[in-house]
Amino acid sequence: MAFSTFSRATVLLLTLFTSTALSQGPENRGYGVIDPSLTGTRPPYTTDQVSYWAPNDDSYVNTAHFQQQMVDIHNRYRAQHGSAPLKWDTQLAASSQKHVNTCVYAHSAEALAPATTYGENIYFGYESVASGVGVWGDEGLAYQSRGFYTNGKAPDHDLLHFTQMVWKATTTIGCARKKCVADQFGGDNVQESWFVCCHYYRRGNYQGQYQANVLPPR
Repeated sequence: MAFSTFSRATVLLLTLFTSTALSQGPENRGYGVIDPSLTGTRPPYTTDQVSYWAPNDDSYVNTAHFQQQMVDIHNRYRAQHGSAPLKWDTQLAASSQKHVNTCVYAHSAEALAPATTYGENIYFGYESVASGVGVWGDEGLAYQSRGFYTNGKAPDHDLLHFTQMVWKATTTIGCARKKCVADQFGGDNVQESWFVCCHYYRRGNYQGQYQANVLPPR
């Protein structure tokens, strides 16, 4: 089934197939456990619900365009929240590439380590960079509707792609992509699609620092 024919319900299922690493720091040791429903090696839907595909969108197949779109889309969201633009970092891109080369849809061990200095967002199965990263950024709508700009609480796990994207203290980004066979993610008789990972420095999502680093939209 081509992406253009997907129902809205199917697209919503796809939005579950993203994940972000939680940060540990002096204020929140032990807070870095990833919700198992968001990670692992099996998607949260079956192959009769969605077909896997490897779109040839230019944002994936052209490396320069991939990098530029990643930076531009992130910076559009950051500008809306008063955060300075991110710059591309080749070392972060290399560490992201190392992770997607595994074709295992889970966070890297390095990103989950307490001493790690970079954050990590991942997704799989979107038709373009704009659609995949757009799902992360649009979590900001729920962040606002659930009152996290004012209630002082740590946000729900399903909003942490957005918070890492706009985290004010973050300054650089590096991302990578790789075509991965879907049965490596627990599927059956399905096609390839793109596994995408972004690493961020400085790392975001520290408990107690959201109000200072995730500002309301302008």
